Amino acid sequence: MLEVKQLEQQAGDFHFGPLNLSIRQGEHVVLLGRSGSGKSLLLEMISGFLLPRKGHIFLDGEDISGIPANKRPIGLVFQHAALFPHMSVYGNLAYPLHASGMTQARIRREIDSLAEKFSIGHLLERNPTSLSGGEIQRVSIARTLARKPKVLLLDEPLSALDVQLRDDVRQLLRNLTREDLTILHVTHDPEEALRLADWVGIMQDGNIVQSGVPSAVFKNPASSFVAHMAGLRNYFKANACAANEEGMIAASVDKLTFRLYGKPLSGKGVVLIDENQISLSAENTMSSAQNQFKGLVVNTQRLACGMEVEVDIGLPIFARISNESFQRLEIAPGKTLWISFKASALRFLQ
Repeated sequence: MLEVKQLEQQAGDFHFGPLNLSIRQGEHVVLLGRSGSGKSLLLEMISGFLLPRKGHIFLDGEDISGIPANKRPIGLVFQHAALFPHMSVYGNLAYPLHASGMTQARIRREIDSLAEKFSIGHLLERNPTSLSGGEIQRVSIARTLARKPKVLLLDEPLSALDVQLRDDVRQLLRNLTREDLTILHVTHDPEEALRLADWVGIMQDGNIVQSGVPSAVFKNPASSFVAHMAGLRNYFKANACAANEEGMIAASVDKLTFRLYGKPLSGKGVVLIDENQISLSAENTMSSAQNQFKGLVVNTQRLACGMEVEVDIGLPIFARISNESFQRLEIAPGKTLWISFKASALRFLQ
């Protein structure tokens, strides 16, 4: 288990922490945050490249806070992998093994095993400058794992890759987690967190402001900042009126009024609308949904499962629908549609 207790650091005017974090063996934890939120700073302290100003780092109960980076059983893969350009892929993989004093025969066996696991056997004689982005990341992770670390730290590992290569590396990381490797992974991409994390923490200004199972955090953001980091598209500054006798709140956004359920409240806040609970139709269906608006399709985007449709109803609303619904409605930019969603599809945050 990796534990971070009351960790603090100062970098110019930026104060990190105090931060607490606990990661079980074999768990894949993703920290999601903007650039400058302290994500990379945390990895540098855990790996030993930067000493904390205060606090402690424990690995399997041992305080490793003062142990040099090269003595810690922790591997770090940077966003832009730094392979040695004057060595072949084989030479890059062999480098940390030579440093550990292994015999040539054992080094060969270890590299053959890594090459098979990471599907890089055909790359061993290649120079790193001839590799694709995905191949570079595979080799970088393989080289880091050659030392058999207990924990793998990943700093934005997918940000420089195209869509297909990202999927390949994601699958590789899933396989590593199944092998009981502990992974701490930082990113600004909510899709990475949703697809890979067992547990996600949202970082802001050097602290974790919300954490939990990804689906729970993304569905129930505690603030507009978390909603933004979670990639939620439908959140708007609003003014709420106190709930009526039916417990329904009227939240006004510009010239529009949304109706939702909630505790009696009033004042300024943020309205969140769940993309997955918005229905689209060619005509006004006069349904029981408390929120119905007529709008114009602005844009469409294909998702891993289904389609995202942007509809202008006086402000942009994003809906996620199935491919079947998209085709049946013959949706295209410029088409007029009705959108509807129940009061339960909205939340109001203050």
